[in-house]
Amino acid sequence: MNTHQKLRAVLGASLLALLAAQACGGDDHKVTPPGPGAGEAGEAGASSDAGAAGVAGSAAGGPAAEAGSAGDAELGGATGDAGSAGAAGESSVAAWHLWVLDRTSGHLYGYAPAQLEVTNGDPAAIDIALADVPGLGDAQIVFDAQGDLWLSNLDAYRFPAAELAASGTAHVNAVLTGIGGNYARIAFDAAGNLWRSTYTNPPLTRFDAAAIATLSTTVTTLVPDFSSTGASSYPLAFDAAGNLFTGFYATEGATTGPNFLGRYDASQLVGTGSSPDAPALSITPRYDATDLLRTPTGTLYLANASNQLIAYSAAQMAQTGQTQAIVPVKTLTVAAAGAPLVSRLALDPDGNLYVSAATNRVFKLPAASLSGAGALTVTPSMTLRSRSDDPNAFFQAITVH
Repeated sequence: MNTHQKLRAVLGASLLALLAAQACGGDDHKVTPPGPGAGEAGEAGASSDAGAAGVAGSAAGGPAAEAGSAGDAELGGATGDAGSAGAAGESSVAAWHLWVLDRTSGHLYGYAPAQLEVTNGDPAAIDIALADVPGLGDAQIVFDAQGDLWLSNLDAYRFPAAELAASGTAHVNAVLTGIGGNYARIAFDAAGNLWRSTYTNPPLTRFDAAAIATLSTTVTTLVPDFSSTGASSYPLAFDAAGNLFTGFYATEGATTGPNFLGRYDASQLVGTGSSPDAPALSITPRYDATDLLRTPTGTLYLANASNQLIAYSAAQMAQTGQTQAIVPVKTLTVAAAGAPLVSRLALDPDGNLYVSAATNRVFKLPAASLSGAGALTVTPSMTLRSRSDDPNAFFQAITVH
């Protein structure tokens, strides 16, 4: 574009802005010519393995900042730093909360990041009474891509995102009936399909997103689109490639005992019908996992109802074979009074790890303390107590969203 053409473009843009300001009845009709590149959309944030986006500068007054790359290798969904913005460019990070389910009161508490810096028993920023759930028991909570909350117990219940934005009462708007009267765990893959694991046959099932969309409080039963006979009632964790990490019971391939940890390859989880495939990887010794958490770089943390966390590296979890004897890359002992039994895990955008202890406590393990290998002792930087330190509270299920 030559100088004359550029001048015409700037003057044209100024005239349009002036007309728009007059049409809106504004008192101030002064127009500032747009800066170079004004109006160009910012590039989408580059996502980490877990899909956390980089932070992009806004396009106001100048070229948008290019999204940052993923953060530190150990951070769970940490966003990269924004590139340099234009004259009036800005960057923003989506708000998040640590969500804690108190299965005694039936309330869901959303704690803002500022509430997670020092030990406290303050009221949560968001306090939601969960209605329409007959009992909580061994419950799990997980958010789907639409921001709806799913609570998996004997059945799976969905609460709409609109009722989770502020304190109040949230009502179930869909139910997926369980099978066999056993507790189940659920997870969503990148396509929005819901996966469920339970002790009842079939132990691992997939319900496609289109089928999940038909659920309501009256339509509660679905026929699985896919099932596998290998996994059982253990937590589920997907990586970005669609590989599934979970636990197994009974026999799969050469495995001859219960409670193994391993991986199904994504290629084993496609199609419809029932699959008898053994997992691509199973690990000894036997683990009774109460929770699994995978970081964007592939570190897999396992809680197994002790005061320790077991961690495997991405390279270790990429191996194949049955009953592989793999020594964890590190074991973390939570240094807190009473040697609390680690129950559930959650990771915030800064890489801090949260541990519920199957009591009225949640411990924050700072990101810096999670590096290294071998036997590590980690002192929590914050202990979140139940409101008024209620000894009957039961902070079990937790998640970050």
